Amino acid sequence: MKVFDIIAMNKSRQRRAGELNARAGQKLFPVLTRAEMEDWVSEKIAGARSVREISNIENLCLPELDQVLAEMVSRENPTFIRMLGQAVEVEYREGLLPKVTIMSDTANSWRMLPDEGVQLPSGRDVEVIVKIGYYDSASGVDIPKLKVQVRNYLNRIQWDFWSKPGIPMPDLATTNPTIPELVNAQYGKCVMDDSPLLAYGAVTVNPSRYYGSDSWFISTWHTNVDVANVNRTYAVAKLEEIRRAARYEQELLNLQQESRHLQVRVLDLYERYRSRTDCGVGLMAMLNSKRYDYIPVTYSELRAWISSTKKLIAEVEELASTKTTPSQETSSSSLDALAQKWGARRK
Repeated sequence: MKVFDIIAMNKSRQRRAGELNARAGQKLFPVLTRAEMEDWVSEKIAGARSVREISNIENLCLPELDQVLAEMVSRENPTFIRMLGQAVEVEYREGLLPKVTIMSDTANSWRMLPDEGVQLPSGRDVEVIVKIGYYDSASGVDIPKLKVQVRNYLNRIQWDFWSKPGIPMPDLATTNPTIPELVNAQYGKCVMDDSPLLAYGAVTVNPSRYYGSDSWFISTWHTNVDVANVNRTYAVAKLEEIRRAARYEQELLNLQQESRHLQVRVLDLYERYRSRTDCGVGLMAMLNSKRYDYIPVTYSELRAWISSTKKLIAEVEELASTKTTPSQETSSSSLDALAQKWGARRK
């Protein structure tokens, strides 16, 4: 036997020992490291400096593997096992559980995997990998959990390819816009038990709204009814906020219009009584000051300005209507007293 033949045989025996150990899940057959192999060869050549000096070249051969043990390991940890009515190859990996791979077919045969798990004749647990398409997979030893993984993934695919219908949006231009109730729709069937898969549509607040022209609301679909209800609740609250703001803006606009009308009345009163000598200097000064008032901008200040202006107009018109009595002196004194009173208020 030549040295090269011995080297090839030793490599084959070491490789076979490693494979059997991986199948058994434990180190039953010796596999030498490089350093251990060098020490073993040095011992066998006994100081020989060349091949010719080795007394028995076959002493360099590693011992044969225990054939009885090797056959038992191969028998109890086979290359193929029967699963789902077919032979499935078992892949053995050093330091890891053996694994088998099956495809997720249209018949969903993975549903028939035994819930108690898959074991080899030796009793070793087998990791099951279910391939989903070309790139995705689910794996595990706990078969019930594995089935849930596959079910969720395949159901999700149905969800992703489902065309979500639109939901009517609230018309903010109407008098009383409302957020519609949740909408239910079926988007597929569960791959595990063929039960209907339901989606829950809701009008929700638009999280991407940036410009004033963007819609306040969008339609969204959810597989969880609780999530859909929460989003709808946020939309209801937002709609009420929008309606309050709209009412406030309308009331503010009404106050601004009313204030302009009142200012016109003040101007009219001033023009009407400025030429009457019996009205008194104080009244004219009061009206003149009021007609140049700065009209406030804020809601509360506008309401206060309108209230005070209305009161002034009412008192002036009431006093002016009684000016036909007794004497010019009395009337002028009353108007001057009114002017002083309003002057004190303005301070």
